[in-house]
Amino acid sequence: MHYASILNVLTLIFSFTSAAPVADPQPEAAAAPQSDSGGSSIGGPSIGELAWCLVPWHLIACNTANNLADTAAAEAGNLYPQSSLHNGKGDAFRHCYWNALMVIEIGGSDAKSIADNHEQGSSGREKDMDLKNNASGRRIGNGATKEGAKNGCKAAADNGDLVVL
Repeated sequence: MHYASILNVLTLIFSFTSAAPVADPQPEAAAAPQSDSGGSSIGGPSIGELAWCLVPWHLIACNTANNLADTAAAEAGNLYPQSSLHNGKGDAFRHCYWNALMVIEIGGSDAKSIADNHEQGSSGREKDMDLKNNASGRRIGNGATKEGAKNGCKAAADNGDLVVL
């Protein structure tokens, strides 16, 4: 067992559960990508995500996914204006790129499980948007390099192939 990964996931869980309440649990509209209380720039983990990540053989995938969420958020902040990071092209790119990176790093099945569990706490049009952009990212990431995934998600966002509100 990789003890460093276990400690990272436990740190993620405890830092998320001990944080002060926030009005918007998805800090996507921040001027620059900022880590939320869960350590991920893509929003705090949902209960389903936490439960899935507590299974010992999922710990490494969850830790990797958390780091990739930060990577995707930073890249979205570099490529798109702040005004687009919540429900705009930057947000769509971020979800797409996060899922594409997860497919490359941890495989499509774990990527889908983590992303679907992550969206459990959301609802309505934003949830539909995120689920569709997550699925697009997993398709783009299948067989891609990291650079290819970034370029594919950027093209999809810029060409209107990703969902925005």
